[in-house]
Amino acid sequence: MAAAEPWRRSALYGIVNRYLRARTTAQILALNHDLDQTRAEYTLESHGPIWAAEPDDGADPDPDDLARIALRVWYRSSVLLAGLSRDAGAEYYHFLQPNQYVPDSKPLTDEELDIAYNPARLSARTYPAAYPLWRRLGGELRQQGINYHDLTQIFADNRETLYVDDCCHLNARGSELLAANMVQRMVPALRNRAALSGMKVGGGGGSMTGGTALDAAVREVSPVHAVNKQFFDVRLTADGKLRYARESCHPADTADPFFVQITPAAAADLTPAGAESGYNRAEFSFDRDGGARDAAGRCVVEYELPGYAVADVVTGQYRPETGRQLWRARITLDWGFAVEVAGAGVLRYSRDNCRPVHLATRFFLHITPADAGDLADGRAEHGYDNWDFPGLGPADEIIDAAGRCVVERDLPDYDIASIVTGQYIPAVGGRLWETRIELEGP
Repeated sequence: MAAAEPWRRSALYGIVNRYLRARTTAQILALNHDLDQTRAEYTLESHGPIWAAEPDDGADPDPDDLARIALRVWYRSSVLLAGLSRDAGAEYYHFLQPNQYVPDSKPLTDEELDIAYNPARLSARTYPAAYPLWRRLGGELRQQGINYHDLTQIFADNRETLYVDDCCHLNARGSELLAANMVQRMVPALRNRAALSGMKVGGGGGSMTGGTALDAAVREVSPVHAVNKQFFDVRLTADGKLRYARESCHPADTADPFFVQITPAAAADLTPAGAESGYNRAEFSFDRDGGARDAAGRCVVEYELPGYAVADVVTGQYRPETGRQLWRARITLDWGFAVEVAGAGVLRYSRDNCRPVHLATRFFLHITPADAGDLADGRAEHGYDNWDFPGLGPADEIIDAAGRCVVERDLPDYDIASIVTGQYIPAVGGRLWETRIELEGP
């Protein structure tokens, strides 16, 4: 270190270093004084808790009060950490992370609305007011020379599922995007630091300690390189296929094999090898000649699922040489509707949440009349009338007062003994779910 940085031995460096240390110490003492004064103002004896753990009126803490307290702690903590890091000769970076409760920060997918958005959560009421203040104070941090970066809008145009819970946490894809954005903002300062240390930055000859290693690290996580190139949008189609799509397909994106881990709805459909792991595994390679383009111009490939009912699918790509997964996506299917005869000859299907695939998948409806003479022509050998109907579109869906999606079908006007109904995929056979209703005439 001494040979690479001889200026550290100079008298000027010693004077400047002592001055900076003294200034940092003075700032810390001043902040500690402010903190002690704040603690004195908010003693338990004089004010009680900062907010009531159990307010007398049963109300939640005032979001404005919480925001002010959080802002004060947040700002002072960043200043202190920056000072301590600088005194220790370390780089300090402060990133304001994205959050699903910040207005216009991300178009939430249906899955995110299901699992990652809870309007009753306290942060859902405090963050819309707190984040603009955090962002404004972040500008003040930058004016003090702190490496502050606002990442709240990096998902503003992203329509992928990234949030995994109703707090703030991201899935692997979201974490990769977040890390890539962080690295992009850190690189300029790291390059400057490397240059001051006498390291070679950029391509060409010279030490690997500087630019070459740094550039390799940046390439590993940059959004324009390997992490994003491997990602595909994965959907389940109504005819029982996995549909992989992305804006463009470079040969490097599709060179690595795809894996598919399928959890059957019924354990009996597990293969002998899958009985131990709990899922059936398959692999395939992306055949560019067999691919296609959708209406949006994206490249698309489809993988046909087996004929049994599927509860869960995990798919992605992996690197054969190392076994490392490059990306993965999960599709969990909760098939089934609650079914009831809703009076006036109407059969009602309802569920708490309908994805498009739930509605688009074909329904079977087998109706056994109380009088066999009411069977349609040619149905006597079957013993029931076939009232199957195709999958539905959004226009056929009703939302009831409880927020459930509802589908209704008219029943025949004869007396009914029983009804068997459910859904299936015609191309592969096999029922996804079924239910039986026994009736006792009119």
